[in-house]
Amino acid sequence: MRVTIRDVAARSRVSVNTVSRVVNGKQDVSDDTRARVQAVIDELGFRPNGLARSLLRRQSRTIGHVVTDCTNPNTAQQIRIIQEVASREGYSVVLFDTNERAERQTDSLQLLEERVVDGVILTPARSSDDGLGRFVARGNRLVLLNRDVEGIDVDRVAIDNRAGAYAAISHLLDLGHRRIAFVAGRRDLSTVRERLAGYEATLCERGITPDPGLVCHVEIEPEAATRATSQLLAGHDRPTAVFTYNDLVAVGALVAIRASDLRVPDDVSLVGHDDILYAPYLQVPLTTVAQPTRELAETAARLLIERLRGDDAPPRRVVLQPRLVVRASTAAPPSRAGREVPP
Repeated sequence: MRVTIRDVAARSRVSVNTVSRVVNGKQDVSDDTRARVQAVIDELGFRPNGLARSLLRRQSRTIGHVVTDCTNPNTAQQIRIIQEVASREGYSVVLFDTNERAERQTDSLQLLEERVVDGVILTPARSSDDGLGRFVARGNRLVLLNRDVEGIDVDRVAIDNRAGAYAAISHLLDLGHRRIAFVAGRRDLSTVRERLAGYEATLCERGITPDPGLVCHVEIEPEAATRATSQLLAGHDRPTAVFTYNDLVAVGALVAIRASDLRVPDDVSLVGHDDILYAPYLQVPLTTVAQPTRELAETAARLLIERLRGDDAPPRRVVLQPRLVVRASTAAPPSRAGREVPP
């Protein structure tokens, strides 16, 4: 049987209001009364109704975390890091996974608002507003992580996606590649647009006109990447290198390359993005653009908690720098390495 605040009041011989003041740390209670009530709370094992208290205070000590794919190893790392930071600061975390679907994002934010969470860290499913402006206008604290959304005034944490693409394509160009494909994600994502801009700008800087036929926009999943890469490799003038939106897409591209009886990196070089935990342990260790996963997650959590503690500074935009990690999946193209180019 659940112990109620009335049970504590009856055993302590005080009013329900007095028990409530003790539970909530109010100062207008004598030391003797506070000690007597606390002893009964301990004896009966009374636990206050956290939701009721949060509704009264409009503070729940809870943070919402909305991700797009919790199966992505980098996302899983960010989830764990944000929970670590929140727990250290006295907050719990409620997690929602939208599976890259805008309608799930809308539903998740509605549920979090109904639960009276204190704030939300969000990786947007799309880079359009999708009701986020109204969500913020209602007083909800929001921090954007990894992806950007135009037109809303909130804190945001991301990496320099153009710089990451620049490093990847420059590396391939330095090896001698000239036909470099980009298996990108959906066009409606800020990260895709920024990496595409970096890809095109790097080619142009080196005197190469970008070929739209070498760019594929796919859903961010290995199966879609496999189909797209297979089509790229089936052409007469196939690419000698492939850059992918992230490492999971790179895994899908790797499957397609092998299915085409080609080898990485002997026939086709492959560069991913994110540097997931498993990238060094693939059969061909993956060259990739590493993002500072821990710093991204810690910064997002810190910005939100600072807001919850009353920081009213203008919205901040934190941009962290990625770095290229060269492993065994890239090499000079066959013609530069003295190998025969497959027909």
